[in-house]
Amino acid sequence: MVGDFRTGWPGRVLLVAVCAISLVGAGCGNSSNSSSKAASAPKPLTKAQYERQLGPLLNGVVDPALRAAFSNGAITPQKLTAAITVIRLAHDKMAAVTPPPAVSGLHKQAVTLLGSMVNDLTKLRTATVKGDRSGQSSAASGLIADARRMQTLGSEFTSRGY
Repeated sequence: MVGDFRTGWPGRVLLVAVCAISLVGAGCGNSSNSSSKAASAPKPLTKAQYERQLGPLLNGVVDPALRAAFSNGAITPQKLTAAITVIRLAHDKMAAVTPPPAVSGLHKQAVTLLGSMVNDLTKLRTATVKGDRSGQSSAASGLIADARRMQTLGSEFTSRGY
């Protein structure tokens, strides 16, 4: 069963949370996951390379995917699947980058949050397919919390000049 999940509190708050994601990209130039430092670890990107390579990722890829999943009618498994795919690919792209040292910790946190968002979206899709309102609310709460943490990270990137 697929309902118009947007009409309840979780759906409205999800739309606000999705908007918060775009603030991260605007503030941080975007972040990704720093892989463990091995002897042959790639050289960290410069600030300009990092912003150029990852800046458009949240605003141009992740944010539109989330907006599409939560707008224009009922939340459907198909919309959620599309968002999950896009966010997972963005996560992987970000995880493959070695960030500048000044933001490596923030970068790792952002990648972890994207992974958490994929998990929350997957739970939301499963609950939507099952018509499980409690599961939808629980998954939505997790997604909202992740979006808020991402917004906070965006502010931290901004405070560091990214």
